[in-house]
Amino acid sequence: MAGLPVEVILQIFGGFFILVGFAGLFGIWKSWYWRSQRSIYGYIPFGLMFIVASIETRLRQQLGQAGWIVIAIYVVLFVVGSWGFIRPPRLIKPLWVRTIEEQSNAVYKAMSSEVKSGVDWRSRVASKEALEDWIRTIRRKLPKTPKKGREK
Repeated sequence: MAGLPVEVILQIFGGFFILVGFAGLFGIWKSWYWRSQRSIYGYIPFGLMFIVASIETRLRQQLGQAGWIVIAIYVVLFVVGSWGFIRPPRLIKPLWVRTIEEQSNAVYKAMSSEVKSGVDWRSRVASKEALEDWIRTIRRKLPKTPKKGREK
């Protein structure tokens, strides 16, 4: 990347973060979930921060006396990105993630154990039906207990 202007490098980083964020949200890249359930949701706002940083000089020139708007944009993106990393709202989570997280603690732990033991789980979250089949299979293996939401 030697010789590239800083603006271009920032745009490349920003684009990468945004692509990773969308790949996770739209299910193209699902393996992130079992490694760190919250890591993906802040990527898009932080990617946008890189993009804003790459055009900051031009923005400040265009805004003139209203240059404080650039700072406000940074603050909003930082807060939203941090929220996405620390405690992502249910609304932005993909359906397959919400479905997994709605399961009882025992089902969730059993699913996680299977994934960590090397069981092919990607095909089990490829569709709503496949995910529901996996959940039913897990439930059958577990001792009978009252149905509860997964504890946080």
